[in-house]
Amino acid sequence: MDDSVFRKKIELYTSQYNALKLKAKKLSVARLFAFVSFFIATVYLANSRAGIGFYIVPFVLFACFFLLVNSYTKVQFLLKRTALLKTINVDEIKRKGIELEKFDGGNAYADESHFYTSDLHVFGEYSIFQLINRCVSKEGKEKLAQWLGKREVKAVVEQRQSAVIELAGKFDWRQALQVSAMHYKGAGAGMGKLVTLVKEPRLLAKSFLFYKTLLLSMSVLSISALSYFVMNLKSVIIALAVTGDLVSYIPVFPLLAVVAINAFILRRKKAASEDVIFKTQNFMGALGAFQQMVSLIEKEAFIAELLVGLKKELRQEAFFASKELKRLRENLLVLQLRGRENAPFASNSFYSLLNYLFLLDIYCLLRLEQWKLLHSEHFEKWVSAMSEVEALSSLGGFSYLNPHYSFPQISDKDYLLEFQQLGHPLIPEDQRVSNDFSLNEQGQICLITGSNMSGKSTFLRTVGVNMVLAFAGAPICASAATISGLTIFTSIQTKDSLWKSVSGFYAELKRIEQLLKLLKTDEPVVFFIDEIMKGTNSLDRQVGAVSLVRQLSKLNAFGMITTHDIELSKFLEDAENVLDYSFNSSIEKDEILFDYKITKGRCQNFNASALMKKIGIDILSDIHSKK
Repeated sequence: MDDSVFRKKIELYTSQYNALKLKAKKLSVARLFAFVSFFIATVYLANSRAGIGFYIVPFVLFACFFLLVNSYTKVQFLLKRTALLKTINVDEIKRKGIELEKFDGGNAYADESHFYTSDLHVFGEYSIFQLINRCVSKEGKEKLAQWLGKREVKAVVEQRQSAVIELAGKFDWRQALQVSAMHYKGAGAGMGKLVTLVKEPRLLAKSFLFYKTLLLSMSVLSISALSYFVMNLKSVIIALAVTGDLVSYIPVFPLLAVVAINAFILRRKKAASEDVIFKTQNFMGALGAFQQMVSLIEKEAFIAELLVGLKKELRQEAFFASKELKRLRENLLVLQLRGRENAPFASNSFYSLLNYLFLLDIYCLLRLEQWKLLHSEHFEKWVSAMSEVEALSSLGGFSYLNPHYSFPQISDKDYLLEFQQLGHPLIPEDQRVSNDFSLNEQGQICLITGSNMSGKSTFLRTVGVNMVLAFAGAPICASAATISGLTIFTSIQTKDSLWKSVSGFYAELKRIEQLLKLLKTDEPVVFFIDEIMKGTNSLDRQVGAVSLVRQLSKLNAFGMITTHDIELSKFLEDAENVLDYSFNSSIEKDEILFDYKITKGRCQNFNASALMKKIGIDILSDIHSKK
């Protein structure tokens, strides 16, 4: 597809943003006018002793000011939302053009010891994760990374495919889900510590009824003492001014006594309150984003079995997860006022006043205890369900962006790879060359020969990375495909390590050792080995490579091996399960031309000498005739 859909959305949101910005300016001026009018009217009417007008006019003006403030706040919210919607459509155009620099590469999930993620550029700069990920939450990203790093069974893949197909068609809903999380600062902090907090044993479990009764009793005493003090405040002030006797202080004594008792109670639970504040203060944005995404999921109608099941986890007859999450967040936000970093002094002072009068700490702790009692066993399931929907939504966005991609069939056979017009999704469409390819028997090995830069390594990654997409439930860059549920293993980009004293050749051997151990299991495996035994001399390379290929063809696997050593292909021409394929190039007018098409048979031309000559090396023509 072209990017016209996204460009139209960008134009729409740009227009809406400009209109909202103008509206915000008008509301700002009107708000200021209403406040000044309220102040002037109050002073004027008070001085003129306007009677009932003194109460009506300022009240009306203050109500207008309040409504204007409320409207301005809503417009500011819409301004931010519109800007975010514009941003994510700009991002889609960048993904379409494989301009991935600004996107999260998922480096936190990279693991060089993994069977394939490092070699296939699943994570990191210019990676599959950058191309697919539209998740905002930490859990959504983790779920997506988990799917990209694991081979999945047929039933699970087919369930995900149905969900992705449905979500691909929910364009506005997907973007609303993404934006709802982006609105919250710190949305990517994750729910890990909140999950831990909710699962922790209830601190007041054994004394819940006692503290609930205590809270109610002390609140009644506080209201009574406060009322007594207020009712006698005028006489106290007069008595103090006239006599200054101790008797005049009597109305305040009950209130001070209540405050003293409350202070003692609060001190007993100070550590518990501060522990909750400490564990939640950096995660309120993540909780807000979580609640908003859950609300959108609950309200949406789904057809795919997987999506219906995930929604059921969140929306049950007894409760809606979004409402329960809202209660949890509101309670924690109140508690945050007690000691939140950089909170306005007035907020803390007001909280302290109410705390000493009505035991707000105890009230919040009791509400948290009650919430944990009802929902602690559900909370982690809600997080998991939300993260799965978010990951599926990312795959839906990827599918929508690439409507010409296809969803592969997962075969019941143990060993099968069949691709039509297979290409690499990280290569721009106008530069991509696609190939048909198939392997269909256990022990079958495709030996690919070819000149330098002809596309051998890229083809291994092309097959591998499309299998990764397939198992995640995503569409792949092919017109059609059928694959088996194979465990993927690669040895493509082995690296030496100076600080570990590991040579490149030894690193390759360790990787092959890992493959041989994997093949001793019962799992069907597909392997991809690039430039086999590339780190040693020609004779050892040929002996080692021939031995390894013959051994692999007898084991529980099949796969692909590349080499630029044409002799290796000749040594294996009698091997029944070894199939010769190649990538070729041609030289025209000192230019090396590549078609990047895989063909049957050995490579017939090599270009290393031509490449060296092209950069300025004087090639000796008689080197092989000299001893």
